[in-house]
Amino acid sequence: MKYKELILSAAKMVWHNKYLWFFGLFAAFLANSEIYKFSGQPSDWTVAWQKLKDTGLFDADIFSKMFDLAQYDPLGLVWRLLVLLAVLILAIFILWLAVVSQGALINNVAKIALGKRVNFKEGVTGGRANLWPVFFFKVIEKVVVIALAALSFLPALAVLNFSLNYWWRALYFIIVMAIIIIAALVILIIRYSISYEIIKSLRFIEALGAGFKLFKNNWLVSIESGVVIFVANFLLSMIALMLASALTIPFVLLMFVFYKIAFVWGTTITLTAGIAVLFILVVLVGGMIYAFNDAFWTLFFLKLSRENVSSWLGSMFFRRRAASINKSLPR
Repeated sequence: MKYKELILSAAKMVWHNKYLWFFGLFAAFLANSEIYKFSGQPSDWTVAWQKLKDTGLFDADIFSKMFDLAQYDPLGLVWRLLVLLAVLILAIFILWLAVVSQGALINNVAKIALGKRVNFKEGVTGGRANLWPVFFFKVIEKVVVIALAALSFLPALAVLNFSLNYWWRALYFIIVMAIIIIAALVILIIRYSISYEIIKSLRFIEALGAGFKLFKNNWLVSIESGVVIFVANFLLSMIALMLASALTIPFVLLMFVFYKIAFVWGTTITLTAGIAVLFILVVLVGGMIYAFNDAFWTLFFLKLSRENVSSWLGSMFFRRRAASINKSLPR
């Protein structure tokens, strides 16, 4: 597997088709940040659920509270219900846009790789056509990953983590690493299944079976590719962080000057402009990096599904083994 060519192809595709950044920005909402949070800290979903629960929305006496509020402040109740409805509609729309964007990314990247001309509109059409399969694949993925993440909160594992015995803590680390690896493998299988459903037009169950089979037959190169794209993401994130730091320097200097001359409006405007610039940078870089990731995995899937691909580690091992066998043969 020539990872350099694959990375360059994905980067060029994303750079020359910048509308993919929009899809990448919203598809990132479906990303699994939970696999990075198995170390005893609650995941984003756990924190969000706890905050929602703390509002009292799921309390048994919620309806009686609403009835009491309607008695002395009916306008306030209507206002709160309208706000809740607006938030719910916005959440559903963002979820719809995220699922459509995920399907649009895979659909358009695959067509571009096959030499077809596509645009933003065709991406949205392709994403909408595969809305429900992608949604259910992502639901399965989230349920499995969150269930695996919840294992790290088990009291038995917590006891191992805080044990004074080094070997018990080492065992905890091994178990957590095993959970992370299993979660990553599940994500890979689901990713292949989604690609089969969108690119090969397979049915849901057929795509799931095909995704599992493709991973089973190419597990080593799949894991290897995951490590490669992880390193690439780390480097891109470092570059983005350095760029963001460089951009903040002129704003910090201006704020310092305005502070010294007691120009309050100048300080406020500079601060606002700096926050706006950083926000735009985060949005653009976030969309670009996720689109690059999706392009990489789509190109990788196309390569796996069309030809036999050997891993770099496997090829190196077999080359060394063949060389040792040749040396042992009589001349």
